[in-house]
Amino acid sequence: MGVISIPKEHPDCENFLPRALQLGETYDLVICDGQVLRTHARAKYREADEATRLAVTQLALGLENLTPGGTMVVLLHKVEPWNTIRLLSKFKQCASVNLFKPTRAHAKRSSFYMVATQVESRCPQAVEAIAE
Repeated sequence: MGVISIPKEHPDCENFLPRALQLGETYDLVICDGQVLRTHARAKYREADEATRLAVTQLALGLENLTPGGTMVVLLHKVEPWNTIRLLSKFKQCASVNLFKPTRAHAKRSSFYMVATQVESRCPQAVEAIAE
């Protein structure tokens, strides 16, 4: 994501892994449903922003490596917050967007899936979203 080297003074410097996705490698389907669980151990300084960091990283890497015209499936929580509405709006600018809420597994949870098909991952709005 634009970082060439990790500063030695970074508290997690030793924990970074080498790049897993090769530059220019694309996929027809990207699934973004990683989430931070309460049981995950993490440094105190990462507590407040870990869920947002994970979601944004998945979206940026997924969109960056999605073949134009491909499909993204994204796990989201609560449709009402401004960030979710903004994300759905951005995807609608370059894809066909449908929301799906499994009635069995997610009936009592706020989670749902955004299924974006025909994603024009190289359109100006998508490139801007990746950079943002």
